[in-house]
Amino acid sequence: MPLAPSAGGGLRPALGVSWEGRPAALLPTLAARADVIEVVPDALRGPDGEVNRTLLDELDREAPDVPLTYHGIGLSIGSVDAWNDDYLRLLDQVLAWREPLWHSEHLGFTHVDGAFLGTMPALPTTQESLELVIEPIGDDSAICELLTRLDAGARVRRTLRLTDGHVLLAALDAAHDADIVQLQGDLLVTTHGPHWRLLVIGAGQMTRYLAEMAAALDYQVTVCDPRAEYAAEFAVGATRLVRSMPDDAVIDFLPDAHTAVIALTHDPKLDDLALLEALRSNAFYVGAIGSRANQAKRRERLATHFDMTPEELDRLHGPVGLKNGARTPPEIAVAILAELTAARYGYRIPEPVRMQPGHATGGSLSRSLSSVIG
Repeated sequence: MPLAPSAGGGLRPALGVSWEGRPAALLPTLAARADVIEVVPDALRGPDGEVNRTLLDELDREAPDVPLTYHGIGLSIGSVDAWNDDYLRLLDQVLAWREPLWHSEHLGFTHVDGAFLGTMPALPTTQESLELVIEPIGDDSAICELLTRLDAGARVRRTLRLTDGHVLLAALDAAHDADIVQLQGDLLVTTHGPHWRLLVIGAGQMTRYLAEMAAALDYQVTVCDPRAEYAAEFAVGATRLVRSMPDDAVIDFLPDAHTAVIALTHDPKLDDLALLEALRSNAFYVGAIGSRANQAKRRERLATHFDMTPEELDRLHGPVGLKNGARTPPEIAVAILAELTAARYGYRIPEPVRMQPGHATGGSLSRSLSSVIG
């Protein structure tokens, strides 16, 4: 139990209470009686994933002078999943709002495969848990050098020798070297740097399919749509929705070699704004939906009115996705992700050749197999 100064100059037991954002009516009572309020950062998250400013205002109004501590669960210490970037962004916002006495995180996994469990199970007795490494930070940890490289947008492979704490840092190819986490004898090898990210312009039906499939391929998906009628109806899992104009969204996104930008609104006033910024960025893939005729008009428009160079325009994948006959929104999403995957691993697939009628029938396939086997 903490101690607090008493009226007589000595120390008395202090009262600490935990507040998780509700019920709001309870906050004035807690503030009047508590010496310390423990706030759960996870409870301060709003419906859009950002910090709920209304709750922060309530704390400022009802408990302006009560010291705060933060104790979170969203970091999921003990999970074999990667850190949750959305939760870290939430923590940054909360810490910038009001400095606590201290910040702590619950020891227990709360996320599995990116899904929040809604509780805090103790660490499981699995091989993965037994192999978790807690590394004391010392002179040989090379943390400052690692952070400097990460701030510059580099990807880094870090090898920690468990016997003595010595660390070796190695630069990785910006796009194509695989992300690995391996325990090899007394060596722990980890990969650090930008996550694969996808920014989609437009919150229509096709984007729903694309966002769901892209999340399964380990992309962090953000959807931008300033149109209220589309944004109000959009809701896909862990996808983040922003309402800014597309050019501002691309600029704020800071595209790097792990970023793809795809415009899907069919509205040149929105798609072109995003493409203007994306084609001049470091994004590894930039695509836009639309027929070949519309793509030709777009290229002429961007070159004539916005001085885009042939080299910049050659980076545009349009029509977006592999040409595979896709017609429905989920089929088009598959075509887009197929081309995105190829670009991610350094391949450019030539345009497919349409087969003559009957060549894709079961009979033709059987005859072809028979000729090969026989």
